[in-house]
Amino acid sequence: MTAARAAAKAGCLLSLSGLILPVVHAAEILTFEFERKGSRYIVRSESYIDVAPAGVFEVLSNYDKLHRISNLVEESKALEPAEEGAQLVYTKNSGCLALFCRTVEKVERLETDPPFRIVAEVIPERSDVSFSRSEWRLSKEGRGSHLSYSIETEISFWVPPVIGNFLLKRWLRTGAENALVRIEYYGWHALYGDQENNDTGPRKDQP
Repeated sequence: MTAARAAAKAGCLLSLSGLILPVVHAAEILTFEFERKGSRYIVRSESYIDVAPAGVFEVLSNYDKLHRISNLVEESKALEPAEEGAQLVYTKNSGCLALFCRTVEKVERLETDPPFRIVAEVIPERSDVSFSRSEWRLSKEGRGSHLSYSIETEISFWVPPVIGNFLLKRWLRTGAENALVRIEYYGWHALYGDQENNDTGPRKDQP
């Protein structure tokens, strides 16, 4: 093999490795904390996603396609802005844990600072929870993003005692791990791929 052909082959391999990189899924949860205080649930996590903040933000703020992140999401859509001009988003989530199944509908008011921050606060009178505040904070880390996520929710419905903290934390962490993989996949496509045909990401066989 000539030096020219060897160089060409090496170049092709490098190009292919760059194309298939998102399939490797470098997304990783660095820390995950769960706390339960009566009817209030608190989750905090730090994660790395191998996509720049602009790509991650694009996925998180595509409110009509939040089902791509989690199969708990049955429906999501952007609503008409509130009177003060704030963006409103509706979500319908359904899921089961230890034979306990529940559907939760929420309308949330958003505050955004693209592409680094999203804050969502529930409107209690239009939701199935009495309080909920979640925040996504993104910062650039290498060629990817560091994601700081937190949510505090107070539910207004009964949860059976069999769903203990250990079981709930494990279920939530599994859902978070799968969500990161999907965010990374769709974020990469939003920046570099075919945005018209990128709705067939990793198989959603987990929450």
